[in-house]
Amino acid sequence: MTELPFRKPPRIPTEGLIHAGGPIDKVCIGLRIFGDNLDPDKITSKLGASPTYSCRKGDVFRGKRKQYDRIEKQGRWHYSKPNSPVEIDHQVVSILNELNDDTQVWRDLTSEFKVDLFLGVFMDTWNRGFGLTAPTL
Repeated sequence: MTELPFRKPPRIPTEGLIHAGGPIDKVCIGLRIFGDNLDPDKITSKLGASPTYSCRKGDVFRGKRKQYDRIEKQGRWHYSKPNSPVEIDHQVVSILNELNDDTQVWRDLTSEFKVDLFLGVFMDTWNRGFGLTAPTL
């Protein structure tokens, strides 16, 4: 599979030239699992990785100030990595490579819980983008 071409802005800025395009400035990527009967310890055992954040339905989430405390409406298990300058495609693959790759485990999880891969993409300027390769998708 060939890599997509990546166009870089000119090396020497020209006065009056507006630069557009380029890589994403920040991305938050994480695997999220939600469910009423979710037991975080069982998910951790099945996937072989400790979550970044987890809770059971009914747990109390403590906010920074008391008025922000809340009771969790469903169980959650999140696994994420800190922002990295590595391409988004490689970050997605990195997260998935750290988890159990047994397809039966994933079938069981997706049949019982809502599972998604969250990509929060942040750009400081317009016309930036990224691509995901077919194998990653």
